[in-house]
Amino acid sequence: MVFLPGYMSDMAGSKATALLEWAEAQGRECLLFDYSGCGESPGDFAEGTLTRWQDEAAALIDGHTEGLVILVGSSMGGWLMLLLGRALGARLAGLVGIAAAPDFTEWGYSEDQQEQLAAAQQQLEQLVAKQQQLAAKQEQMAQNIAKLQTREQTIRPKTAAPPQLRAAPILPRTPAEPAAW
Repeated sequence: MVFLPGYMSDMAGSKATALLEWAEAQGRECLLFDYSGCGESPGDFAEGTLTRWQDEAAALIDGHTEGLVILVGSSMGGWLMLLLGRALGARLAGLVGIAAAPDFTEWGYSEDQQEQLAAAQQQLEQLVAKQQQLAAKQEQMAQNIAKLQTREQTIRPKTAAPPQLRAAPILPRTPAEPAAW
């Protein structure tokens, strides 16, 4: 048996250790391992991909098992279980999914349906990209408006009183007085 843990899980988890204890009690072989970047395995988790972890699991299965293999996949490990089961071919004795979370976008769909799903996925990605562009433009507009409001306040502070006009009194001139102007 080979246990394939879920996303961010490892071989020290409760499902993995329970399966190992059961296998030992039954006299069966059981392979536990951690994907790169998980548990005791070196590497950066953020660099992990399903393809990478599938390749790692396949190499461990090839290097550490003989004969028929039962794959047990938990959560995301269920997805890897299906991919590895397909690759194992005649060596596959069985599959056990524990709350398996596979990607069914390719399984059981015709080529035409897969193309439709891919086109819909592409349209969704384009809509998300447009929405992100619009959000960026709105943010830029908000920043520009804030800059204009700051500039307006600098030129003409809102708290300053409007200028006061003072009119000089007009004094009547008498004909006897010479113009002083």
